[in-house]
Amino acid sequence: MQFYIIVNPANGPGPANSQPNGNYRDCITSLRAAGAVNNNLKILGYVPTEFGAHTPAVVVSKINTYSQWSPAYRPDGIFFDQASRLHSRLALYQCYASHVHTAFGTSFIILNQGVTPPPHEPKTAVGYHCHKPGVTKPNNYFDIADMIVTFQGFYNNFDPSSSLTIGPSTPAQKQAVILHDGPAELPFLIVDQLAGILGVGASFITNFPKASAFQNIPSYWNSGSFLGLLIGAQTA
Repeated sequence: MQFYIIVNPANGPGPANSQPNGNYRDCITSLRAAGAVNNNLKILGYVPTEFGAHTPAVVVSKINTYSQWSPAYRPDGIFFDQASRLHSRLALYQCYASHVHTAFGTSFIILNQGVTPPPHEPKTAVGYHCHKPGVTKPNNYFDIADMIVTFQGFYNNFDPSSSLTIGPSTPAQKQAVILHDGPAELPFLIVDQLAGILGVGASFITNFPKASAFQNIPSYWNSGSFLGLLIGAQTA
């Protein structure tokens, strides 16, 4: 089972060229040691993008700061939050992805768009791009990301049959689902639909409300029920 852990010290890595505090350093180092046993853990640095409205220099600075962390606790890639779904912003995010690969070498990129990006939209000019000769321009966001969060929202608003778009250009294994305000006990059905039937690449389900969903460990994890159900769905 693969784990993706997103670290977010200060709505990003903190001041430019800074290192994380001792708590983050110790926690990430311990996680790496645990993940090394089965080689099933990736640490990702959180970078908000305001749906493409953030100044590119600010986003690049956050990427650079993460990449300059000590190898003992440096992330394996970047989790871009509030990612745009507009085709007109695709070139911008291609730049960000290219910069991550350059800064980190082998790296992993997740875009949190919250919805499935449309495969095609009318192309409009953007004032920022980094396309290089000989580099293939992407057709959609799935071409530049290892994974895309295609649904983030309330548990009760999610329907696997209608909330996700799965097809050749939007493969299930490159999609992730984030659900908050879940029930006290997590039904096997929803986990089986995501992991076993649809084959979604990653999921995060919590019983905590939206306001505190990402500051607490879901009760499902403490009881082991979520992980047990997930393993059962993947091996059934």
